[in-house]
Amino acid sequence: MDGTLHEPIRDSVILVDGERIVAVGTVDTLPVPAGTEVISTEGMTVMPGLWDMHVHLMINGHADYAYWDKTYLPQLRDVIMPASAEQLLMAGITSARDLGAPLEDSIAVRDAINAGRIPGPTMYMSGPFIQKNPTRAPKPSAGAWIRPPTPARRSAAWPRPAWTWSS
Repeated sequence: MDGTLHEPIRDSVILVDGERIVAVGTVDTLPVPAGTEVISTEGMTVMPGLWDMHVHLMINGHADYAYWDKTYLPQLRDVIMPASAEQLLMAGITSARDLGAPLEDSIAVRDAINAGRIPGPTMYMSGPFIQKNPTRAPKPSAGAWIRPPTPARRSAAWPRPAWTWSS
């Protein structure tokens, strides 16, 4: 399947050079160069990598946020976030958008993936969560939450919010 909603390509050939797909065709239209390693996918489906548009690498398989934040924040960069990134990749996710985690840890993990030091999908990081009234807030030093100013606290840096305020 090529991800374009066309019919699957039957008897397909996919030529890969390093980490890049260089040609796609069929056994009748795309000759395989001599000496090329052949991996049979007979009976399988080959498809493009998937995107996950809402992930939090810092939140990995738990439901008790108060305990998690108190116990595991120091392990985000070196243990939790790399493990989450690898899990995404192993599930077929090749690109993901992280919507909230401490900025420095997020950037460090993204850069480690990009440099090939740890496995993971291509990551797009937003940095800290932005919420009006965070229900779970780690210590401010953790940098995982930003609370936008209320209208009374708004300064020149926040002249017009991009969100609406509700009571």
